[in-house]
Amino acid sequence: MSRWLLVVAAMGLSLLVMLPARPTTEVIAQGWAPPGACVRVKGTPDVTQADDKGLFTLPLLGRWTAHLPGHFIAGLPARRGARLELRPLPQEDHPEYAWVDPTPGQEGSCANCHATAYAGWASTGHARAATSADFQSYYAALLQEKPNGAGVCSSCHAPGLADDDPALFDLRQVRGALAGVHCDFCHKVAALQPQGTIGLTHGRYLLKLLRPRQGQLFFGPLPDVDRDEDAYSPLYRDSRYCAACHEGNVFGVSVYTTYSEWQASPAARRGQQCQDCHSKPDGSPTGRVTPHSFWDGDQRAMLQRCLELEVGFSDSEVELRLTARQVGHRVPTGFIERQLQLAWEYLDARGRVLARRQAVFARKVNGRFWHGEAGEDTRLRPEVPWVWREALPAGTNRVHTRLTHERFQTQASQALLIAEQVWPR
Repeated sequence: MSRWLLVVAAMGLSLLVMLPARPTTEVIAQGWAPPGACVRVKGTPDVTQADDKGLFTLPLLGRWTAHLPGHFIAGLPARRGARLELRPLPQEDHPEYAWVDPTPGQEGSCANCHATAYAGWASTGHARAATSADFQSYYAALLQEKPNGAGVCSSCHAPGLADDDPALFDLRQVRGALAGVHCDFCHKVAALQPQGTIGLTHGRYLLKLLRPRQGQLFFGPLPDVDRDEDAYSPLYRDSRYCAACHEGNVFGVSVYTTYSEWQASPAARRGQQCQDCHSKPDGSPTGRVTPHSFWDGDQRAMLQRCLELEVGFSDSEVELRLTARQVGHRVPTGFIERQLQLAWEYLDARGRVLARRQAVFARKVNGRFWHGEAGEDTRLRPEVPWVWREALPAGTNRVHTRLTHERFQTQASQALLIAEQVWPR
């Protein structure tokens, strides 16, 4: 019996020798072990938390990174005995910080290393927020009537400008790092101002910035970007991040309501954020880069996917049904003057027009929005169909439909064609 016990004990000893030793690996921050620091194998789902002594165990693969609120992301090659040292973020925002110009070729330009992201951003309204002819026209008209309103508009359209910058009253002179909603501004957002109110505190006044006195700092949605100048913030995957500029009561009128529309939508009840549709990974090998165009494809493609038009016939009636599906806000959304238009014609067998109809989906505006005269809201609600039924004109053989999106109600010539179809009876 004792001989068998010796054999079993020897086998157990050999098993213990074969087991790999726990790596002596730790995370420290300012000389102490921060419990709860999140540590991962970079670019993989392998993630753990450091214990109360700052120790952790991960596969000896690739590169390890660690992040903790209030600190830069740290990283180093995976090895036993490694020590990930987390550096604290600056304690104060420094307004004298000089914004990085995103323009290609400029020193430190975002485009120099992030060409794809820059190209996506450069194609958007964010890039043209302060310089587009449409905005310039509206802004000039507003300043004639409400010169004290310069900061209200510029806080979203040119958030890099300081309150005392004379360019606030002539945004035509704004160029480079101060024009539009640019990369460096968006990636300096540390949090929302605790004293701010979504919808009433606009743009830069709601966003709490953290600009360094020296060196560089960028916030973002990835927890393992470890270039010694990056910090992780879950706010970048939170709809509240968008709300600073996409929810706004301006001069007593709810001009931008996308965030509150999202709050009331089935998408919000499912836990979907704005970024789940507008910042999907771009299909790159890592599957982690988001298209900074903020469209999944482009605007027309997204509208085509979310708008479903059905036309049905009975012996004497026609029914049109238009539904906004898989969308987290009303359609159209955004600026108060956008509208969706459905036009249709009843045609006979020879293609002659028997009757024309039109339906407009918009927030009615009487004059300029800052006059405080917003009216009826006929925009499509998510998953709630708009239905039209009527008697068919005698001799109807088919129905020709045309669905368009207009950015400004006064500029029908710039309408974006979403779909055009012929429906046989």
